[in-house]
Amino acid sequence: MFGRKARLLADLIGRSNHPNKAKLLGAFNAARGSTKRDVIAHGYLWSNKNTVKFIERSISGEYRAIEHPYSVNGFTLHVKEFYDKSNAFYVALEVGWQEIQDFANAALSLNRKSAKSPGRPTRKR
Repeated sequence: MFGRKARLLADLIGRSNHPNKAKLLGAFNAARGSTKRDVIAHGYLWSNKNTVKFIERSISGEYRAIEHPYSVNGFTLHVKEFYDKSNAFYVALEVGWQEIQDFANAALSLNRKSAKSPGRPTRKR
């Protein structure tokens, strides 16, 4: 789902009239293109005290598996690079952390809404 949603967001940014559209799109594409997000989020993990490996598996066609090894320091640098690129996106948005928190709280508030009516429905006569 991330890939489709990321393409949708990139298309929306591209069609927007945001004053930092080019910076937004550049930062977003940099963050999504170099982080191996799907490999890390959905792959198998194997590690020891010196190495972290993510095993990427094909999802269609002929089966294949690809190993993505990192030293501990290399993985730390990879995560920092993702943070830096993601932060560049937020900076280009020109919004404060309070606005981001408000957005997150609005999304989370949907979880708090009851799925059931608080009482019996009333009938109009």
